[in-house]
Order: sequence, then structure tokens, then C-alpha cells
Amino acid sequence: GYGWDRPRSPDGLVGLKNLGATCYMNSALQSLFFTRPFRDAVYRLPATPGKGKNKLHRALQEVFLNLQYGTHSVNTASLVRAFGWNSEDAFQMHDVQEFNRVLCESLEATIRNSSMASSIADVFQGCIRCTIQPLNSPETRTVDENFYDLSVRVKGVASLEDSLRLMLEDEEIAGYNFGPDHDGPLTVAKTSRLVAVPPVLHVHLMRFEYDFDRRAMVKVCSPMGFPTRLDLSAHTTLPRSTPEERSVYFLHSVLVHDGSMDFGHYQAYIRPNLTLEEDEDEPKPSYKEKGDWYLFDDEEVRRVSRADAVEKNFGGRKSAYMLAYVRMDQLLRDRQSATDASAAELRRHFQSEAKEEEARWNTSCRMTIHWVPYMGNGYPSTPTYKVWVPNAGSVHEFLERLREQVEFEDWEVCVLLVRNGVIARVLYREDPLALIHQAAFNPSLSIHVHKIPSGHFTPPKGSKLISVCHCMASPELRLTTYGTPFFWQLLPNQHPREVLTSILEALQIPVNSSSEYSLKFLPNKLIRKGGEPIEIPEDIELVRLNWTRAHLGIHHPPFDPCLNSLADSAAIDGNENNEDARWSRSASPGIQMHVK
Repeated sequence: GYGWDRPRSPDGLVGLKNLGATCYMNSALQSLFFTRPFRDAVYRLPATPGKGKNKLHRALQEVFLNLQYGTHSVNTASLVRAFGWNSEDAFQMHDVQEFNRVLCESLEATIRNSSMASSIADVFQGCIRCTIQPLNSPETRTVDENFYDLSVRVKGVASLEDSLRLMLEDEEIAGYNFGPDHDGPLTVAKTSRLVAVPPVLHVHLMRFEYDFDRRAMVKVCSPMGFPTRLDLSAHTTLPRSTPEERSVYFLHSVLVHDGSMDFGHYQAYIRPNLTLEEDEDEPKPSYKEKGDWYLFDDEEVRRVSRADAVEKNFGGRKSAYMLAYVRMDQLLRDRQSATDASAAELRRHFQSEAKEEEARWNTSCRMTIHWVPYMGNGYPSTPTYKVWVPNAGSVHEFLERLREQVEFEDWEVCVLLVRNGVIARVLYREDPLALIHQAAFNPSLSIHVHKIPSGHFTPPKGSKLISVCHCMASPELRLTTYGTPFFWQLLPNQHPREVLTSILEALQIPVNSSSEYSLKFLPNKLIRKGGEPIEIPEDIELVRLNWTRAHLGIHHPPFDPCLNSLADSAAIDGNENNEDARWSRSASPGIQMHVK
């Protein structure tokens, strides 16, 4: 059931809420959470505030702690946001193997330059070495390929062991180009062996393939068995004297896809308490697996039989899609270190942060920041941040607090109060912070922090600061603006041709192309309702025009292939003594802020 909230089960296990179509993520997260070395690595990552690149591992830490200590179904919304996904993405089904890879790669990116840079690879990374040798020649060439999971064939294969054997079997390749020192293509022998096997082995069963008869991707439902004890010694380069603990694996998780190529649902069968105990019936030291199987189906968690988890998922509409095996020596280490000191320490840290945040509400409030950086032509991206704003002080203190919590370049900035798309007031650094609080709680007002060229704060006498945007008029006389508007300073005694030339130079448009462009006068009403841009006489001094709620347009003929997006535009009277100057809606680089 979507969005159900269920209490922790009698066995002490809890599910994850499905946010729409996030069953693939829930299945992978449950398997990863109960993968002890991975969970320990996540808990040991720096418990820094979730800002910038740290947002992902911080969100994952919170999800894992809630799975360990929470009392009800865990919400993964913070993790979804940390990936940069929106609510629409939560309703799109993805591949569980793909999610596993994206999560691991994203985590590694956040810790690349830290002491824990190899912590994810230490859990999942193995290596296959391919050796290529021409027939009747001693020369060889080797290629090492690291992997985080093994993708194995399903169709026409009876068992996982057979599929691994097919993937790693020796073969002859005709027509191989061995290099310039050899005459023409050669026939070579290729051998593949596992030179490094990871503590946790993920096996991807290739159940989706292209059907040339149907000309479409289809699901392979044919059965393929897989063991709960997997011995890889025959496929590795490990010496024969290597203890079996280094090459024998036990099945930990079975991630199942139930459905077809076009529609389906993921579930996870997991042995959370998988462990090994000594087999007293064997004459030499030997171990046998022990642990109950559980079904993790989003919010639902219940105990199931081995047959439900393993044999019943060999094939069919509901069949295993990804397997997680844990190496014997890793299970023995897990048995010896049963405490979760890192989890308890991280939990205390988060609880301390929560108390500090509660105390901050006495002196501050929290606002949501919609970040609108410059992205060139096209729509800007808008990641979201939560920032603390003091309850009292000046606009200057507001900007300083903002700079502490959001990473942005050292701007000369201007704070604007916007009502219905029109700038109602320009706030200066000495203005009271109460004006921002009033605007934040007023649904008709929003707050913008804009980058303004530093030279424009003290404009020469008689100059004006206006906004410039690209524009064109379609045959239907519908005016379109595109690209990102920018501010431009008009000086006294400047005429249209002189201003156009300087703008084109700033945009790095060849001056010999200037004959294709012209300047137009664009009142705000014209942009909203459409119509022909207004011609500007060549002999007029531009600063004499009334720029209130109006813009300067660089007009190009309609056949311009660069038209690909719609942008807003802005204008301001640059007279520093005119505090009532009104601006129009702006898409300039900056931040738009609304209260939480």
C-alpha cells in the first residue's frame, strides 16, 4: 500500500514507505542496510550538515538510523531529494541494479579526497583479468576490469554456476588485431579469471533482453537455479592452499522483480541475521549457514520460508533479478563484532544536532531557498536549501547568515521584494530585517537576492540601469524572449547603434553580424500579451526613455535557430536617489526565497 505507516514488526524489523514507484530503491536499501560492512562504512562517513555534496551520505545515514532505531515505516523523501529528484521522479520505475551503481558511485564521489575514499570499493569491488594470447605464440596481453556486480546470462542456462562458467570459459577469437608488430588479424585464445573477489558479491541476472522477432525489449522468465552456498574457487586465480573462507559465499539477499518489461514491482527477500556456526558433524573445521528469511515489500515486513525466498524465485513472472552473496570470512568477522558503536555514536550526534536546532528557533526562523544560478540560454536549475535567518537585525546580517549556509561566489548583491512579478521595493543593507520576515509570511510577496554588477551601485550621474533580453516576434505577432536577461548600464549621450555594438561585443557576437540585430523597446505589458516590439529611433538618447517596467530587447529575425526557451526580463531606474524605483520580474542569476 502506497504511503502506509506500519509499526516495527515483532521481530524488530521495519519497512520503507513507497513514495510512488520507489519499490526498486526500497528493496536495494534494505539489502544494503543489512550488509554489515556497507552499513558500517556509511556510519563512519563524516556526520556533517547535509549541504552540497554531503547531502547524499547524510540522507543515507538518516535512513539507516531510522531503520535501526525507528518505530514505524521509514520515509525516504530526504534521500530522494539528495539525489536531486523531484516528485515526478518518485513515480518513475527504475532498475534496482542501476540504482545500486548510481548510489555507490555518488557516495564515492563525496568521499573521493578523504581517508575513506576506498571504503565502498573495499566492500563490493572485484576484478576480472582477461588474458589474450595468439595461437602458437608466447606473447600475451592482459586487461584487468574492475566490477561492482557480475551480470550473468539467464536464458538457456540451468543454474548460476553454469552461467558463471559460461561467462568465464576459455574461448578462441578469430580476426583479432593484436597490434602493428603482427601481420594482419590473428586467431587468439582468451581466458578470463577472477583475480580479486569482494567481501560482498552482487550478481545481476540478465532478465531483460532485446527480442529481434518482436523488435522490443522483453523479460526472460525461464528458470535458473541459484545456490545458498556458492564456491568460486574454480573461477579464481587464488592458490589451491587458499582457505575456503576466501572463496565461498552464502546467499544473503534475493531481489525479485514481479511483472513484465513494461510494468512490475520489486521486493527483497533477506536474511538479516545470517550467520555461520560450526558444524560439529564434520571431522574438520566446517561451518553451516543459519538465519531466517524475511520478505521486505515496501512497508510490509514478514517472515517467510526458504522456499518462498529461494526456490520459488528461480523463474516465472516473479523471479530473482539480483542476488547478494556474503563471503565466509566476512560473515565470521561480522559474528565477532556484533556491537554497533558507530551507529550509537552517530545517533548521539544527530540527537545533539536536533537539540541545537530546537534552541535556534528561539533566535531564528528557517526559510526555504530556491537557488537560481546562471545556466546560459535555457531554463535555470533550481536546487533547494533550508537556511536559518535571524529574528532581528538588518538586511546586512541576513546576507551574512545566508553566505555562511549557502556556498556562492562573493557577490555584490541587492535584495528585492517582488509582488505579482513586479519589484515593489529595493532593500538596502541597513534596512531592518523585519521587512524580510513580513515579506516571507506574505503570500503575495517573494524575496529575491540578485547579483548586480558592482559598478552599477554608484552609477554616473544621469545613467540608468536596465535589463536586456533577446527577443523576436513570430508571424502571429506573439513576442518571445529567450536566454537569460542581464543588466546593462546606459550612459548619457548614448544612441541605439552605439549601445547595440557594445552589447554585441560583450556577448562575443561578431560585429559584422550586427546588421542582423536591432534594439527594441519592450514594455512589460508587451511581453505579457504579445505584439510587435517597439522601434527605437536612431537619433534618440536612450536614457531619456521611460524604463519603468520596460526592457531593452536585442531583436533577431524569427528564423534564429537558437530559440529554445522562454525567460523573464527586468528593468530598474538606476538613479541612486530614487528609492521608489520599480523593477519588473527578473530571471537574472540569484536566489528566490520563500518561508518554509
